[in-house]
Amino acid sequence: MPDRAHSLKAIERIYEFALLDNHKPTLLNVQPSSHQQNGEMSDPEETGREMIAVLAEKAGIPADGYEAKVIVSDNIDKSITEAVESFNTIFLGISEQSKFAKIMYGFVTERVAKKEFIMGDG
Repeated sequence: MPDRAHSLKAIERIYEFALLDNHKPTLLNVQPSSHQQNGEMSDPEETGREMIAVLAEKAGIPADGYEAKVIVSDNIDKSITEAVESFNTIFLGISEQSKFAKIMYGFVTERVAKKEFIMGDG
């Protein structure tokens, strides 16, 4: 599994924040519809849930301490910006993009922030 340091920090912070209000955070993962793992096609829903579970465990969050939500989409940035509209507080842990992708498309965190959400970037 690739390094997800930003995601891990975001999960740790949102869990601490949720505990203050006795809430259960929703951990969201967006996966492309065609996904290869170890050279073989894998189920993107299963991959997303596995990534959430691994990061939650690393952050010390019990399995019943969060809700997992996986969105399967080939437009990951759009799916994230649409999904966050249903949440009050957002903490984003974004995977690294290439410099070219950053120039061409910008940061999903910037687009989310422009929608006037509270945002923390791991």
